Amino acid sequence: MKKTRLVAVTAAVLMGTFATFSTAETAQAATWHKNVPSAIRGTWKEKGGDLNYKFKITSSTFKLSARLGDPQTANKVTYHHAKGSSYYYLRGHETAYTSGRELLYYKVKKTGNHIRIVNYLTTLGGSSYKSSRYMPFSFYK
Repeated sequence: MKKTRLVAVTAAVLMGTFATFSTAETAQAATWHKNVPSAIRGTWKEKGGDLNYKFKITSSTFKLSARLGDPQTANKVTYHHAKGSSYYYLRGHETAYTSGRELLYYKVKKTGNHIRIVNYLTTLGGSSYKSSRYMPFSFYK
């Protein structure tokens, strides 16, 4: 009986020690900041396309529009950017149809004087839609 208890206690201690030292360190949660940085602010235009896409980014709003169709507009925009990275993550409340309940998440890759964008996540009322495709063109200032 004592041997069984000793084996059980030893196993429990070893499992706890193994779990403590084998757990990978996780990264800190992303901090979302107000006022989009000036590096990506401005009016970005599609070059040479048929629909004349524009992506206008201000310090607190963004608007993706084309010659045809409804624009996608968001306010209360916050951003996340890791130091040294070329990626900026924008999050904003869609204002045209859902009165700010829908959240739009954009990933913006800035390279020189152009950007590539993808709407990688849209959430509304607990449901979400994920996308991972970049638009097939770049935007230029």
